[in-house]
Amino acid sequence: MSEPSKELMSPGAKALLESLEQAQLSNSPQGDFQYMKFAAGDWTFGQDNTETQPGSIWSVNPRLFAGYIAWPSDGLGEPLAKHLGQVGVDPLVTLATLGDPPAGARDGWKPLKGCLLKCLNGEDKDTQVLFQASSGGGIKGINALFAQIVQRLKGGLDCIPQVKLETSSYFNKKYKKDIDEPIFNIVGWDALEAKAPALAAGSGELVAGEIEPAPAQEAEKEPAPEPVRQRRRPV
Repeated sequence: MSEPSKELMSPGAKALLESLEQAQLSNSPQGDFQYMKFAAGDWTFGQDNTETQPGSIWSVNPRLFAGYIAWPSDGLGEPLAKHLGQVGVDPLVTLATLGDPPAGARDGWKPLKGCLLKCLNGEDKDTQVLFQASSGGGIKGINALFAQIVQRLKGGLDCIPQVKLETSSYFNKKYKKDIDEPIFNIVGWDALEAKAPALAAGSGELVAGEIEPAPAQEAEKEPAPEPVRQRRRPV
């Protein structure tokens, strides 16, 4: 079956598809939200590192985030610079428009991607979070979302993914141990018109949750375990 022409898509779907196919953006997300992290196989969010409830389902805004980040030479602490924006909302940027990375940046500009999620069930229902990743595993997981959303849009199908947050692992020869990777296990799809994790209309600002500092990350290093709450009962 052939793909529908972009001319036959709704204006919203056409614009989203064109943005996702470019997916290199500038600026940083602004507004009220909680950060989600993946470390040592655990999905957590908020300042207290609240562990996500096993079996919970999260809706993903199809307007994903993409950009670039520059880490210090030792890979520790806060990034030297970050340009992250939402697909279809922020102006496009390329490595050429970014120019040279800041002095002392490790490996120059590194890809940075993210997504806005909203919990649909369980104890965390209606919680909205922003997940960002510059590690290989995190980028791979978000890229898989990008690819599937684009294909759904091209096929004229519902394009808001509903996911379970899971973990996979592989044996790393360098570290000689298993390394955990984040997995977005898609369990369903909603229509573009359905209520997804939202931006305030026309404002480009995230809504709901609480403001907190962006978590420090290490560039291309295995993340250290972080304290989390006691294991939660499944949904």
